Amino acid sequence: MKILWCITGAGDFLTDSIEVMGKIDTTIIVFLSRAGRKVLEKYKLLRDVRRTWEVVEDDDVSSERAGSVSLGEFKAVVVSPATANTVAKVANGIADNLVTTAVSMALKTGVPIYMVPTDWVPKEVKIPDILTPGGSIVHMRPRKADLRNIKYLESEGIAILESPQRLLRELEQAGFDVVDEGGSKEG
Repeated sequence: MKILWCITGAGDFLTDSIEVMGKIDTTIIVFLSRAGRKVLEKYKLLRDVRRTWEVVEDDDVSSERAGSVSLGEFKAVVVSPATANTVAKVANGIADNLVTTAVSMALKTGVPIYMVPTDWVPKEVKIPDILTPGGSIVHMRPRKADLRNIKYLESEGIAILESPQRLLRELEQAGFDVVDEGGSKEG
């Protein structure tokens, strides 16, 4: 069982997402948006991600690789972290880059999609402050458009999750093996 893990241009949830990736005991292929690559570089994580997983970067020909989603190569598509821009594009049917094309293919072929948006939070959870690479704190709040887009994606069957840790629990429930802190399989 392979997972396609898409990383977009958000610093929020980035390190937690990578930590969760390391706890999943299955093959993960990483699709990077152009902004996702830049953010990984800023956080000095790009080298580690490339060393650990197969990485496909967005360029003029890589979107062809997104077609592998419709051919059954992946049992799940994850977008974590997902920027408001990516969420808006998917909600409005725009498939103009590697990540949005892969999600579009997954939607069309019924591959489960799990998304951890950065600009959304359920009512019972406080919006987290964002720590920048320089160490400053940024306070965020979702726009009405962000909330509307999330609601639409949920109506399309996309699992919208408030954190990478919740994503890990969902993937485990879906049958993916998870390793504990000591490196052994849970369950």
